[in-house]
Amino acid sequence: MSASKIGRFEIFSEVAHSEQSSVYRATDTATNRPVALKAFNLDLAGDDRPNLVKRLILEAESTRNLSHQNIVLLYGAGEIDGRFCVATEYVEGFSIAGNLAKGERFTVWDMIDISRQVCNGLDHAHNHGVVHRRLQPANVLIQWDGTVKILGFGIAGMWSEEDSPGVLSAASYYASPEQVRGQSLHTRSNLFSWGAILYEMATGTKPFNGADVDEVRTQILEGEPVPPIDVNPKVTPSLSALILKAIAKNPSDRFLSYDEFIMALEDARGALDIMIRDLREAGSWGGGTVPSELGGADDPNNDDDTICNRVYAASASLIHIQMDLNGNGNCADTDPRENVRYELTGPTGTCSGSNIIRRNGDCLVANVVPAISGKIFTFYDSNGADLGNTPSLRAIKRVKIAFSVQVKNPDPKIGGSLTSALSTSVEFRN
Repeated sequence: MSASKIGRFEIFSEVAHSEQSSVYRATDTATNRPVALKAFNLDLAGDDRPNLVKRLILEAESTRNLSHQNIVLLYGAGEIDGRFCVATEYVEGFSIAGNLAKGERFTVWDMIDISRQVCNGLDHAHNHGVVHRRLQPANVLIQWDGTVKILGFGIAGMWSEEDSPGVLSAASYYASPEQVRGQSLHTRSNLFSWGAILYEMATGTKPFNGADVDEVRTQILEGEPVPPIDVNPKVTPSLSALILKAIAKNPSDRFLSYDEFIMALEDARGALDIMIRDLREAGSWGGGTVPSELGGADDPNNDDDTICNRVYAASASLIHIQMDLNGNGNCADTDPRENVRYELTGPTGTCSGSNIIRRNGDCLVANVVPAISGKIFTFYDSNGADLGNTPSLRAIKRVKIAFSVQVKNPDPKIGGSLTSALSTSVEFRN
């Protein structure tokens, strides 16, 4: 073995190092494929070396069948020059741990997209009988194209400093209560770990912390984390409640499956995201053509402005937009995505709550508190002037949405309600 080569693998640089192993960026000269090569120092195993090699080979076999776009692929494993080596897919990108170390926050949109991919990868592994034992921010990588890759399954995560009793490792903070107790792991165990990672992504702090491994384990088993919304007011109440459910002590109180978790996370994105999407599509003319209106049935405003996408009606509590997304030249389709009406109303038999924002008559979000009494929309002209509560439709160039949502506090010990303020502005080419 030379300093620049291990067996058939040409070494370019050392990516990570510990007493037990080193990870290299390398090229497999037999396939000319870039790889991440993890080389274990078997000398540290002493007399247990034969048993360790046997365990590593069995673990490699158990994870060899994992083939999913969101899991770092295992190419091969075996002894080379007295060291046990594992060759895996090399990922160009960054880890969640790296972003957290820089103090960077993740938006709800980021968390939804990353979570969906992480859950897809974990679900694939579970369907093949494999549970991740060390899910942590450093083991979730994001390629430059946005694809998420989970590493550390099976052999790639075996026999590290984390296996030493009493060691406070990076993975210790995200272990589930059943993992701390030494019990068998399952889907909800990994959902707990991912929930703990999401908590840190949303707040910048760990939900369970301590000065040593015993204190961290005690926090995981007995401690009640501060609701994310109390740490970061920008976190919505629904997202805060979702994260707390994911890291519940009792597995039966957590989400049943990855699908249920993702559905809840989509809901947590909330009304504001849907409204922004609709307004942006209308404001940019969507994906359709821009036919001439020139008055008539297809031009309710009768403004002859040749722009199909437009604000059709507007007030302090209402906005009705029409747009040509399918390119058929009709801006007054019955297609609900092309003809969208948002309105603040009171409760009805189908929508409970003090104030309701409806989308085409359907309940979108309840318990709304307008930023200004009765006002959730503010309209501005091209000069930034407020157009008032009954704006001239042709003058609207920017729409500001501002309201708060009140929900029941998910912590029964505290009770009461939580309020989350939501506000954004959308440029509108009307």
